[in-house]
Amino acid sequence: MVEPLPEEPQGYEFNALENKRFTRLAGAMQAVAVLEIVGGVVAIFPVWSAVAEGLRNQAIMATLLPIAGVLVPLAVGVWTYRAGGHLRLIVQTQGDDIRHLMDAVSELTRLYLLQLWLFLGALGFLLFSLVARGAFRGFF
Repeated sequence: MVEPLPEEPQGYEFNALENKRFTRLAGAMQAVAVLEIVGGVVAIFPVWSAVAEGLRNQAIMATLLPIAGVLVPLAVGVWTYRAGGHLRLIVQTQGDDIRHLMDAVSELTRLYLLQLWLFLGALGFLLFSLVARGAFRGFF
């Protein structure tokens, strides 16, 4: 006689109260994400003329900064929306709560690493500008 295969263990499931919290958070995240994406798309139109002007004048920074001003909100919006979607899947599916939670964490990690690098880049640019203008003369 052949023994039946053991059932695969069910994954962790959050309780009803926790699911309610995930639902609220997912909804808020996705609403904010849509606004960020719409803002990025709307910003394309005025940025288009700034980029064209920068290209005409061969001004690299005048070309790159407006493009970044559109791409950053789009990326933030997409990653926030996707993270909210993974949180929503925690509530809508059975047996995969931890996997969906970790997928949301991965999306949020991308989002915060982008913000970290942007902050560090802006800080570096600020320090470079201050040094180039001689703001620290007399301090050293």
